[in-house]
Amino acid sequence: MADAFGKGSSVPSKIMAGLAVTVVLGLGLCGVSAVTSAHSEKVTEVFLIVGAFCFWGGLLLLILFAVGWVVVSIGKSLFGKKD
Repeated sequence: MADAFGKGSSVPSKIMAGLAVTVVLGLGLCGVSAVTSAHSEKVTEVFLIVGAFCFWGGLLLLILFAVGWVVVSIGKSLFGKKD
């Protein structure tokens, strides 16, 4: 029996899992920027910019990839070979 990320899982599910990790990483970096706000404005700014980019970029790519995956799977079921 294969685990969730072993040989049995498909490539699109691995890509979506990676994009979900990117979104969580963005949230974590924004949280770190809140912690570092007392120490340095420049470091806070860098963490906030990188965190926001990771979060919104990952979320956008996750949504676009999910929609594309659904369109392709519906297309395959409608227009694929029927044996």
